[in-house]
Amino acid sequence: PPPACSMLGRIAVASCVLFWLHLDVCFAFFAPGMAITGFSKLKTPVMRNQIPLPRVESIRTCTRSRVQMQASGLPTLEGVKNTRDLASVKGSPVKPGRCYRASCVGTANMEETQTIVENIKTLVDLRSDLEYLNDSVKYNSTIFSLYDSLIYDVKCSKSGRPTELVPRTTASGERTRHMLSVIDEKLYKRGVFKRLNIFKKLKAMMYLAVSYTNLRKMFIEFINKAGLPLLNELILDYGGPSLKAILEVLADRSSHPVAFYCTAGKDRTGLVAMLVLAMLGVDDEAIVNDYVLSDDVYRDLGDKDAMVGALRQQELEPDRFLRAPRSVMEQSLRLLRT
Repeated sequence: PPPACSMLGRIAVASCVLFWLHLDVCFAFFAPGMAITGFSKLKTPVMRNQIPLPRVESIRTCTRSRVQMQASGLPTLEGVKNTRDLASVKGSPVKPGRCYRASCVGTANMEETQTIVENIKTLVDLRSDLEYLNDSVKYNSTIFSLYDSLIYDVKCSKSGRPTELVPRTTASGERTRHMLSVIDEKLYKRGVFKRLNIFKKLKAMMYLAVSYTNLRKMFIEFINKAGLPLLNELILDYGGPSLKAILEVLADRSSHPVAFYCTAGKDRTGLVAMLVLAMLGVDDEAIVNDYVLSDDVYRDLGDKDAMVGALRQQELEPDRFLRAPRSVMEQSLRLLRT
């Protein structure tokens, strides 16, 4: 046969061999905990509208917490960027001083730490393990030691999909920090791999065998092209157990006043705020307007090491990931209702 045909034949045979030899390895890499022997065993993804959500009306009428609040609510925190009360959103029925969104509170100075402790009973940390395990190195703050950290283990189905959260630790103090990550790099790998066409899946498996660097580059290129809407889509697809637990904490009167945050308080925090506000009947336009208030937060942080949606900022395209355009939240609201 002509050399070209011979080469194509070899590539085809090699691809088939790699496909079967590395199928289990590939799925173990992209979704740790999976034991897959074929695509047919992958379970149908949980639909977004099937995520069990708690009642959140209690946020509207909850009584005051034992943690006393100042009459004017939480003061402005210069060190903790992007902080605001969900009651500030137009049409929001949330009572002032009950539920806040913010960037990572680890940036608080000593005075602000005291303010937070006096005004916030419960913290909900949406960041990944990789992020909060570096808190002692990244932040010169004592705030985390002033809250009991409630850590959860994630139980997964045979297909690797998160199905349940089980508390690993208990909180006995008056103040609690719930460690409820909504996405990490493992879920990115799984989500991106499932969205690749068959040829790119084969290419990814070949990279898995010979070059992790090229494999990671391939995935980052896909993420950069898809932009922030992909982040929200993956959280809604795979973050059901975490989102349910988060909303239960926010709806629990005994947890108030409560603040939830990620790194910059823009995307993961913005998605949780969107879910709460949408469930309470706030207009889409008001939800979008609240999201775009975070447009300059990464510039305000001035931290080039700050993670973006659990990914390294240096690997992402700034125009796509560091801003908060209206189109991102508009698309996520449409996605939620499909």
